[in-house]
Amino acid sequence: MNSPKILVVAIVLFLINSILGNDCELKCGRRPDSQQRIMGGDISDEAKWPWVFELKGWNSCGEQFCTAQLIGKLFFLKRIRNS
Repeated sequence: MNSPKILVVAIVLFLINSILGNDCELKCGRRPDSQQRIMGGDISDEAKWPWVFELKGWNSCGEQFCTAQLIGKLFFLKRIRNS
């Protein structure tokens, strides 16, 4: 059975990640050091709209239920999906 081997590999990977840390922690409002973008899209200037944000919440099916785009200092745009 491979379960003990898989467990050992998972623990080793976890420890390596813990020791090396990760570079996923970003400061609010700071763009990650990445050249990735939407195909055909443009890189936005800092402090320009729209920003995408997520309100962490899930429905009874375990689905995320609220993501929106900031379109101003006090306004956001949320898509309402048809059920």
